[in-house]
Amino acid sequence: MGHKLFTLVCTAAFLALAFATGAAEVIDRVVATVNGHIILQSDWEDALRYEAFSTGRALDGLTAEDRKAALDGLIDQELLREQMRAIDAPHSSPEQVDQRITEIRKQYPGAASEPGWHEVLNRYGLSQEELQSRVAVELDLMSLVDSRIKELLTQKKITQLLTSWLKNLRAGSEIRAEALTAAPGGRSQ
Repeated sequence: MGHKLFTLVCTAAFLALAFATGAAEVIDRVVATVNGHIILQSDWEDALRYEAFSTGRALDGLTAEDRKAALDGLIDQELLREQMRAIDAPHSSPEQVDQRITEIRKQYPGAASEPGWHEVLNRYGLSQEELQSRVAVELDLMSLVDSRIKELLTQKKITQLLTSWLKNLRAGSEIRAEALTAAPGGRSQ
């Protein structure tokens, strides 16, 4: 009798485990990887909610193109984050984040009060902490891009100034050079 009871209990436990495992649903899935960094479906959905929120659009108005753009944006963000880590870029201050959130908040009628603001955040499935985190990342990435663009423009301007200066120096100088022709392989003849 004890053996039959033990067998019955083990069989019931096994069946319960089998049903529980068979009924399991996928909680999240990988939608992209960037240099080994995983981007999950939930990250993508969070990005879509934030995009709709920051542009004042309804969530149900997002198109397939919007979804693709959001995924591309996540990929670009990860590439830029890698650059930030590589150069140990400075991060935005809490004051800068709060200032940006204040600007966003002004876009929504009724968000002047705390209950109204939380209603807006809830409509987009965002928490105040998640919003602060997303705004901080956005500010950090914009700062990185801004500094890189300034650097590139500065390099271009320096090249233009140097070229112009050398042109003026050549124009005001007497320069004699023998006409040489380059042989194959780059050697003068």
